Amino acid sequence: MTTGKQQFVTKEQASFTELIDHQESIILDLENLHYYSLNAAATLLWKHLRSGSATTIEALSSQLAAAFDLSFEVAQQDTRQFIAELVREHLLSETEEKVLGRTAFSFPSSTELPAYEPPCVKSSNSVLELNLAGGASTAASGALGGGGT
Repeated sequence: MTTGKQQFVTKEQASFTELIDHQESIILDLENLHYYSLNAAATLLWKHLRSGSATTIEALSSQLAAAFDLSFEVAQQDTRQFIAELVREHLLSETEEKVLGRTAFSFPSSTELPAYEPPCVKSSNSVLELNLAGGASTAASGALGGGGT
């Protein structure tokens, strides 16, 4: 039963790395060793979730709308889809407990962000399958020990 007090908390065993400032990142689920690549909007939302600065759909939607100059309705719809995907991947769970602030992240201004695309999570079972925009997969594989010459 939903009481309206639900907040979201990220999985503790999820390691986060930003590959390109405010534009791309990856999450490694240390429990099952799956990798997830995030686009700019997903990176922004994950950083808010992880830091505890925004842990509800409404707060996350407000942050997304402000950062990308979107209507609240569009931001809320895209945030709901993103949250559902994270829950489905077991990277996020709901709680009625107070979510405490954690790691501080720097958050970009709208001038530092690329053109808006809805938050996207791409799943991979290994580093070699990681498919990042802009050809970053080779660099990511090498940096993480999964690829080489």
